[in-house]
Parts: sequence; structure tokens; C-alpha cells
Amino acid sequence: MQDLICEHVPFCVAREYVAASEISGGLIQIDPDGRAVVASPVAVEATGVRVQFVGNDNLTTIDPARLKQTCIDGACVVFRSSCINLVCTWHIGPLIPDGPTYLQEVRLVGSDARSIARGMENVFISVHVEAGNRKISLAQLGTSAPAPAGTYTGPYTTEDRIGRRRP
Repeated sequence: MQDLICEHVPFCVAREYVAASEISGGLIQIDPDGRAVVASPVAVEATGVRVQFVGNDNLTTIDPARLKQTCIDGACVVFRSSCINLVCTWHIGPLIPDGPTYLQEVRLVGSDARSIARGMENVFISVHVEAGNRKISLAQLGTSAPAPAGTYTGPYTTEDRIGRRRP
């Protein structure tokens, strides 16, 4: 069993990746001395990847028809993912039985494909189910199948609709 740190719910990281992680985006984490908390360059070099929990005050919206779903041991998540060169991004929402699921973003910026693959094995989504919390790694998401209609109830706009893609 891996030693996981779940400081940025719903995301958890293996202990050896904690120092290589940071909050980025519109919201920046500040330490008690007023300095921005960023990933340690030494840890990023050692792991080969920077883990960014992208924080902002905007809800991530996407047409539910564009999402995929993965379920493991009764725990399900909806997501979309993309990789461009050595930057991979996931918009992920654990499926909650009694409420809407909002997508949150995590990004891996790697030094090579192998480092990205290892990072995917060490970043997890925590999903609460009746039997307790389950952890699903980014690597376990794979390509998956389309999310069934109605499984994601978070917000989206008409611009998010598949038929309204911009050229």
C-alpha cells in the first residue's frame, strides 16, 4: 500500500511526489512568511515531473457528452484528458451519489514520457463510496468509455456543446 498524501482533495499524491507538486493557476498557495509555495526544483528533477493542482475561482465546465468514465471497485470518476508534448492535463470529478460533480484540474509537466507515465501512477483521485474512500490513479483512467448520460450533473454552457466547437 502506497503512502498517499491527500492535501488537495480530491487529489492525492504518493509521498515522494509531494515536494514536486504545487498549486498553480489563478489561486496561489502562500506560506506563513508570505512566499508562494512552489514545487521544489530538486524534487521535480528527481521525479522528472512537476505536479500542478490548477486552482482558480472559475468552475470548469464541459459538455457531459465529451467526458469519459472509469469505475474501479464501485468508485467512479468522470474526466477528460489531453497531452501535448510533455504536458498532460486531466479535468476530473469523482461521481458523488448525492450531488453534483464539479471538475477539477491536475496537470503533469514532465521531462520525458517515462516520467509522465510514472507521475500518472503516483497521482490519485479519492472517491468516497459507501465502503470507504477508494483511490484511482491517473494511470488507471486510461482511455475509458464515454460517461453514460446523466452521470455528470455539473455546470456547462451552450458553448461547451460538442456541436458548437470553435474552428
